[in-house]
Parts: sequence; structure tokens; C-alpha cells
Amino acid sequence: MKKFLLLALLLCAFAMPAHAGAAYPEKPVQLVVAFPPGGGSDLSARVAVEFINRQIPQPLVVTNISGGTGSVGAKHAMRAKPDGYTLYWEHPTLAVQSATGVIDFSHRDFDIVGVAMRSTFILVANKRLPVKNATELMQYMQDNPGKVRWPMSFGAMSHYGFLYVADGWKGAPLVPGIVANAGDKDRVVALIGDHADASCVSLSAAAPYIASGDVQPLGVLSRERMPMLPDIPTLREQGIDAVYEQIFTLFAPKGTPQGIKDQLHKAMQDGLNTPEAQKAMAALYCMPEVLSPEESLKLWNAQEERNRELARKYLNKK
Repeated sequence: MKKFLLLALLLCAFAMPAHAGAAYPEKPVQLVVAFPPGGGSDLSARVAVEFINRQIPQPLVVTNISGGTGSVGAKHAMRAKPDGYTLYWEHPTLAVQSATGVIDFSHRDFDIVGVAMRSTFILVANKRLPVKNATELMQYMQDNPGKVRWPMSFGAMSHYGFLYVADGWKGAPLVPGIVANAGDKDRVVALIGDHADASCVSLSAAAPYIASGDVQPLGVLSRERMPMLPDIPTLREQGIDAVYEQIFTLFAPKGTPQGIKDQLHKAMQDGLNTPEAQKAMAALYCMPEVLSPEESLKLWNAQEERNRELARKYLNKK
């Protein structure tokens, strides 16, 4: 009997790893960022990865796959095998492009692991422009149609930044002097060099130039004042009903096993809800906001629908 029990225990011991399966992840996980290194998407992903990696046995590794204003990397991640070894880091460029019809897919073609953090856009102006706040800028644009040079990239978040602000203004329609421009840093440089007058850019891109006095901040497009720049009012405080935030989100290919998504969400929650992680996010002008998949989907749906509403109203999109 003792020999039988010993044999049974040995068989169970050998069988347990095969039955339980190896812990996920067994190897490094590719985290696709659809933009070049050094931008807001890339830097926020690297901060998230630093703290998520402390919670899992194998690291998430950022892979930059840029092109097509984010669509190349998005397609790569969307078409990857849903085994948890390719993930996708995204802010609402996807919601803009799907609403505008630039791409034929959307956030619904992924599984959402969860929103990780958020930031916002800020309305900034050439300091030579004779305005001191957002309301004065709107009135100045209304009185001088086409004269305020506004850099943007058509169909991108910079374009929608203008649409959010213009639609939130309760006066007459605003007509900007559109200046074609590709990136946040280029837009700020254009303001400093007197090649542009006003624009909406990411908070992280504008903050150093606000601190140096090279551009003037007129208002943030967040729900409430950002704690890193508490003296800058929101547009809503100034009577302009515009909220446009960057919701940095972790996605997985459609069909990724629920257990893997649950593990990733817990790692994100445990890793980012720490004082050290929050300090690192604040340095990027981001705020921690780890949301459940259900809450995250609701937020993405709402932003996409708002984008579609603006596209129908201003861009003649169906």
C-alpha cells in the first residue's frame, strides 16, 4: 500500500506542470506602439511597461511600428495571433481615423485590456497674438475669419482638436487659416517661429515651451485642471464646451483568452497604482486612470461617437 501511495504521489508531481500549463507569459511580449520613438505614445508606453513588468514573469517589450499615422502598427497588432504575445498601445488616433474613414477598422476590432492613463490637449498661442485667454482667441478668430494661422494635420487628432474647440464655441462659426503640419513638436516650433498663431497640441509637447515663455497657454481641454499645471484653466471654465483627452489604452488582438487579459489588467492595475508609477506619469503630464475593460470600452465608444458627430457636421462624412 505504501509503495502504491508513493507511486501515486510521484505521478501527480510529474503530472502537475503538464496539467497546469506554464505560466503566462513564457517569453517576452511584443507591445506595439504605432508611432516613432520619443513621442507621447512611445514615452507613455515605456512608463507603463516599466511598472507592469514588475508584476509579470516575462517582460513587455516596446516595438515601434510607425507609418500611416498609426494605421500600419494598428493593423500589425490587429492581425497578430491572439495568444497574448502581441499587444497594442493606443490613444484615440484610432477613434479619429475610424470616424473620418481613413481606416476601415476601429477599437472594436481589438479586445480592450483597459485604459491605463490619460492626458489632454492644450490650446496654445503665438505670444505675439493679441489675446490672453481662450475666449479672447475665439472672439478674435470670429472677428478675423481666416487670419489666425492654425497648424494641423487633416483627419488626425490635431484636426479634431480644432473641431472640438470650434464646436464648443457658442459664437459664430470659426474659420482658421489652415497650415499643414505633421506633429505636435512641429506645431509648437511653428508658433515660436511666427509661422502659426494658435493650435491644440498634447500637453507633454507644449509644457516645456510654456515654462520657458515661448508660447502662451490659453486653456486645457481636460475635464478638470491638470495638477501639473494648476494655474491653467480648462476651456469649460472659459465658456467653451470642449473636452478632448488622450486615453492611453492597452489592447490585445480579438479572441485573446480571457485569463491572459485578466492577468494583464491586474498587472497594469497593481503596477500603475503606486506612488512611484504616478510620479513617473506626472513627469509626462499624464494622470493614472486604470479602468476596467467595460469602463474603457464605454469611454472609447463615447469618444468615437463624438468624433463621428463632428465628422458629419464639419467634414460631410456619413
